Amino acid sequence: MRIENLSFSYKDTLIFDNFNLDIENQKICSIVGASGCGKTTLLKLISNLEKPLKGTIRKEDNEKGAVSYLFQEPRLLRSQTAFSNLDIVLSASIVDKKERKDKVLYYLERVGLIDHRCKYPSELSGGMKQRVAIARAFAYPSHLILMDEPMQGLDISSKYDVLELFKEMWDNDPRTTLFVTHDLRDALLMGNSVVCLGNPQKPSLIIDLKQEKPLGNERIGYYENKILYTILNKNL
Repeated sequence: MRIENLSFSYKDTLIFDNFNLDIENQKICSIVGASGCGKTTLLKLISNLEKPLKGTIRKEDNEKGAVSYLFQEPRLLRSQTAFSNLDIVLSASIVDKKERKDKVLYYLERVGLIDHRCKYPSELSGGMKQRVAIARAFAYPSHLILMDEPMQGLDISSKYDVLELFKEMWDNDPRTTLFVTHDLRDALLMGNSVVCLGNPQKPSLIIDLKQEKPLGNERIGYYENKILYTILNKNL
């Protein structure tokens, strides 16, 4: 994906000004930065929920079309079971009921919830609800996955369980993914690259991690300090 000369304002605030960024195909790109720097706005522009003032977002063929979105809240239908929350999103693309059922059960098993398929969201823990959301994201025939701080509401144990699960699912079915987070450690553990926003005209920092995975604690600490310094000194 290539973002070219992107400009966008929210009310009187300039968010992007002839902004350019290349996002590698079928990799996970973590997006970090201070509040208000445009992280969520970038996801909305990529998913066409917002329109730029000018500029283009050029997607590869395998990035065009449907998008899976993971939000801070799982956004499950409260009146539907875990099974039905997946079944509903697949109903338009898979008409055959048996084929659809088999696919739903496959993904619920992948996220460890096959025995909880008949439960409603109110009967599931926060981590379990986010697992349903992840199953839904991968079951849906999307070409992009956009993640807007989906682990924010989880306790630390559940968060790392869910992050590990997402990465396992992604390794089996890689799609171009943008992962917005305030947690720098999460960004470094998940991303093949990390992009720090803060300057409307260009990324404040880009870190390519593909050759360094898995990161040890020393390198994580080094990059955390580097990103934090960039955020605090974004105007330098």
